[in-house]
Amino acid sequence: MADLVKVMPDLADRTGRKVKDFGTEGRFAGKVVTLKGAERIARFAVELARKRKAQGKPGKITCVTKSNVMPRTDGLFQKTAERIVREAAGSSSSTSTWTTPRGVSCASPRPWTSSYA
Repeated sequence: MADLVKVMPDLADRTGRKVKDFGTEGRFAGKVVTLKGAERIARFAVELARKRKAQGKPGKITCVTKSNVMPRTDGLFQKTAERIVREAAGSSSSTSTWTTPRGVSCASPRPWTSSYA
């Protein structure tokens, strides 16, 4: 944190509190999510689900993020993964169903699971 305060003393969160207001003890984590990286991971998940389905196993893709806490990073990842999986489901002969995992109540279908039938 001390190094971050030195490099970016005016860095602030959404509430306007500057990083230096939190003190110099503790840790700071930065997260980088790129469109290209999210697409690559989602395409890998689609191919893995298809291979598992062909082997008689569940062909499921589950995406769980903290998009409510980190909307810019996890939100981008989640929206990109949803788009890639929907495109893959639409471009194949299989159908896709979207469900919310048990025990999770949310207004939108997030987190979601895609099952290839």
